[in-house]
Amino acid sequence: ILDLTGKMPIKVINLHKTINAVAFHPTGRKAYVLHNRIAPNPSIPDVTQDAITAHSYGYSVVDLASATSTLQLTPSQPGSLAALPDGTAMFLLFPDVYPYQVQRIDLIGFSVDPVEIGSKPTGIGFVKMAKQVFVSQVHPEGRMTFIDWTSLHVKSVTGYELNSSIWE
Repeated sequence: ILDLTGKMPIKVINLHKTINAVAFHPTGRKAYVLHNRIAPNPSIPDVTQDAITAHSYGYSVVDLASATSTLQLTPSQPGSLAALPDGTAMFLLFPDVYPYQVQRIDLIGFSVDPVEIGSKPTGIGFVKMAKQVFVSQVHPEGRMTFIDWTSLHVKSVTGYELNSSIWE
């Protein structure tokens, strides 16, 4: 971690995997690190923990103040994310896992809560006043799922694309 003001010394964190991309939470206190995955070599059976980590998809959440991180291995490449404005959580899409899911990443305790949704997610955002995360999804009639960002209660709306099928 490099403090661009020059007031703090450089901090080194072992993230256990190589870095693909980094996104910072709007508060500037946390970072989301998307990791690279090394494809396994089928001719070399390697089942050590280091090999399992290297061959898995994953991400880390880094607390920049304490220089601590938590690695989360995932079954597929994570997709888009939305960071809540209050700094408490991020929501992350997994479009290539069935059943389809969104993960809530608690940025205080670093816990992860999966939330199943009905179809493949394509986009994510939030409605601050309603404390809801919305997830657009692939569906022939249109589908949007709303997730209460505190309770994780899920509501879906399907069928709003039906009007596009009406012809005179």
